[in-house]
Order: sequence, then structure tokens, then C-alpha cells
Amino acid sequence: MEVEEDRHLRALERMYHNAPCNQDLSPHMTLERGRCTIKMQVGPRMHHSGGNVHGHMIFKLLDDASFFAAMTLFKDYLLVTAQFNLYFIRPVSEGLLIASGSISYRTFNIAVAEATVFLKNGKEVAKGSGLFHKSSKALGPEVGYYIA
Repeated sequence: MEVEEDRHLRALERMYHNAPCNQDLSPHMTLERGRCTIKMQVGPRMHHSGGNVHGHMIFKLLDDASFFAAMTLFKDYLLVTAQFNLYFIRPVSEGLLIASGSISYRTFNIAVAEATVFLKNGKEVAKGSGLFHKSSKALGPEVGYYIA
């Protein structure tokens, strides 16, 4: 992997880990070109009244994993989620969730990426795919993107 690409991936990881919406969740993300893996421990504080993890947490993992898989291929502007389709496969109440995202299509200003959330034992929890458009917001310190 070239140095510039590695620095881009590490900057995206820092951007994700430092985002305010992730501070109370403590997810851990790793990137490689066209791929993203996020691991997050879930439990009762994320439950709905039925005793399982609320779907918005599962959606967040799917969206984040597919979004950042796509972002590995864009080094100039931030992408935005334009559309997302998801399928909940099974409920989950606690444990380690692993989201794996990958890019499936890309042009100059759009990307399609997909993700799967599964349990540590490999059982699938949810699947999804998203369409991401390039925004007018440049990658830089304003969005938490710092090249070290």
C-alpha cells in the first residue's frame, strides 16, 4: 500500500473514532482500500422496550461500514448517504457486533457499497446497501479529517 493511501485510511479512521456520535458507543473501525470493518459491543443500554438492540444501532453499523468502505476511494470530498436499503435478519440483545462493508460500484461522484452485520459466531444480524453521493464539503479539519 502506498504511503499516501495509508495516510488517507488512517485519517478516515481518526475522523470516525473522534465523531461526537461515536463517543458513547466506543466502536472500533479498521480500513483497507474498498473495505471497512467495525466492531462494537452492544447491550441493555441500546435496547428498545422489547429487550433487543434497537434497529437504529444496526442501521448505524451498516451505514457506517458501507459509507467508509466507499470513502476509502474518495480523497477530496465527503460523501453523503443518498439512499440505503436494509434487511433485518435476526434480533440481538448483547455481544460483539461486527460490520463488514465493501464497495461494489464507483464513478467520479457516486458509489454503491454494501455491508453485513454479524455476531462473533458468524450468524448474520442484518444486511444493507447504500448509494453515496459526493458532497460539496471538502475533506479537511472542518470534518475531523487530519493527515498525520
